[in-house]
Amino acid sequence: MARLALVGPARSHRGTPAAAICYQIVILFMVAAATAPGLVSVVLLAYLGLIRRDQELRLERLRQVRFLPGTWTQSPAPILEGAKRA
Repeated sequence: MARLALVGPARSHRGTPAAAICYQIVILFMVAAATAPGLVSVVLLAYLGLIRRDQELRLERLRQVRFLPGTWTQSPAPILEGAKRA
């Protein structure tokens, strides 16, 4: 039976914290690679929907966000008033 030859970090770091770090870095890049196309497509769709051909913003396509009752623990009015003062 043929044995697989382990070379590089897999042989020396097997079962150590260094191997765990290597796997975490790989998973980090996999998550980043999986979310990047979604992010790019959302930004592109927002750009295409909100910008005219003459590079003008379509304000009529934006709408005011209305919060449903019970979704805020406090009224958003003080928060908005504080933002207007700043």
